[in-house]
Amino acid sequence: ADITPMSSAKSEPSKVRTYPDIIEPLYLQCLECHLKSVSATVSNLDHLRAVWDEEQARAAHYLPDKKSGEKVKTTIKDALFIPCIDMIIDGFGEALREWNSVKCLEIYGLMEVQADLLNHLDTAFTRFCHEQLNHLPDSQPDVFVAAILALHRSASDFIETSLKARQSMFMARDQAFRQFLRNHRGGRVHDLLAISLDHALRDSSLTQDSFKHRVDDVISVFKLLDDKDSFRGHYAKLMTHRLLTAIGFDCRREQLVIDELSAVCGGGYTSALQRMLSDRLGSTD
Repeated sequence: ADITPMSSAKSEPSKVRTYPDIIEPLYLQCLECHLKSVSATVSNLDHLRAVWDEEQARAAHYLPDKKSGEKVKTTIKDALFIPCIDMIIDGFGEALREWNSVKCLEIYGLMEVQADLLNHLDTAFTRFCHEQLNHLPDSQPDVFVAAILALHRSASDFIETSLKARQSMFMARDQAFRQFLRNHRGGRVHDLLAISLDHALRDSSLTQDSFKHRVDDVISVFKLLDDKDSFRGHYAKLMTHRLLTAIGFDCRREQLVIDELSAVCGGGYTSALQRMLSDRLGSTD
């Protein structure tokens, strides 16, 4: 099984293909040995891509059968990609930090050689999301909500355009966001969301459209919370203060927020909030 470049190969393909049962295992064995030595010299992703293209073309010449082609891909994965996996992941992480769509798509295409290799990219994407989340401003609740939602949307768009809308990438994104919201500020992110809603409810200068937009933003982040009960507890305290002081009280807007929370978690989740509002309206009447 001669694995010299095609241009210098002197064996006629017809003769090679006469003995596929003999040639295939010998070819794969030689390819594995060859790639193990090559993998130690691969210095960057461009070099890796060149080796991949060359071996694919060579295999298509000597082993044109589709089943043999799949075996060649597996051999390349085990003997070339796995030894170089750290370099690949580092390159992918760098491309993500630059939001480099072209480079990410190129690396994704390389890793598609075997589906299990893409799991490494999922893990790298989760790590990237964590890096980005840890740099978000969180001193002001409203700014924090806007920043986290903007990052979530950017990540979604990037997966759509640069990572072939891979579903496990969306799952990796949400895993990172949920873990961040669970642990950030000692698990008190739900307080920031409740305060952001309180700010919107107290801001009488907001138009109805602007108010609805602010609520939608908070609810979008709220959906990612694991501890929704803690959010409800803090929101109820702020709501009680609004109802008692009448500062920033608008029954229609209060009802809108309750309806939005109910749409996500069900009527049982908001039953206590609904009673508080009904009691307040009843006392006014």
